[in-house]
Amino acid sequence: MKYAACVVIYNLPKEEIARVKLYAKSFDVVYILDNSNIFDLLSWEDCTNIIYHWNGGNIGLPASFNWVLNKVQGSIDYLCLLDQDSVFTSDNIELLKTHIESNREYITRRVGIVAPYINYDNSSFRREEKEICVPWVITSGSFVNVKLICQNHLRYDEDYFIDRCEVDFCRQLVLKNYKIMLYMGAVLNQKLGDDNGSKHTSHNPIRHYYIFRNRFYYNKKFYSPFKRIFLNVAQTIKHLGHVLWFESDKVTKIKMLTIAYMDYKRGRMGKKTF
Repeated sequence: MKYAACVVIYNLPKEEIARVKLYAKSFDVVYILDNSNIFDLLSWEDCTNIIYHWNGGNIGLPASFNWVLNKVQGSIDYLCLLDQDSVFTSDNIELLKTHIESNREYITRRVGIVAPYINYDNSSFRREEKEICVPWVITSGSFVNVKLICQNHLRYDEDYFIDRCEVDFCRQLVLKNYKIMLYMGAVLNQKLGDDNGSKHTSHNPIRHYYIFRNRFYYNKKFYSPFKRIFLNVAQTIKHLGHVLWFESDKVTKIKMLTIAYMDYKRGRMGKKTF
């Protein structure tokens, strides 16, 4: 079986380049999709199985994922999607690949995505040789079944730009009766939000904009009017409560939520220019 990886980067620090290059040892080909404003082929051209593609600016995660899915269609069995905040070691990658190949017949036919366990705080984790069927997984570390995805003409919804696009993609798979599997024998370490000195995650105002706006869009896309209204109210209260209790720069972030809701109502999706 052939495996590729796609790493979406944005203003990647120079000291992180060597770590990202290590993925070239675990995959047949690695696509570096650069959403930065500066072209940087020089940092990657010494690796023969790394393909660098500059997007000419930040086109968002869904458009980046769709680009690489179109590129690998027909030549790659599984595409591992990653971002620059992920630490997915070679031993964990190999464990997940071995799991896929050991259960090749079933996974190839019925499973759209196989993902590792995500460890957000670098705490100790007890591996288990089992998999769990889940409604969705985060993008990073996900091994996407390319043939199954392309046969069903599935793609990431580019209206999201960032945030919730992975939930939408998994929902598309589930609605077609395919499974999303979490393999507990492999682990990926992931950074979530900014470190604010507490156990609660913190995001910058722009990230709050996308989280808030895209949640309304997702609810409208997949839920009945009654359930959509209930979810919108409950999730808005929870979101506001989190900002008020745990985050700094509260006024700016609440203003951003107001802008997000207005843009959603006006159908202004995709990338937001501030």
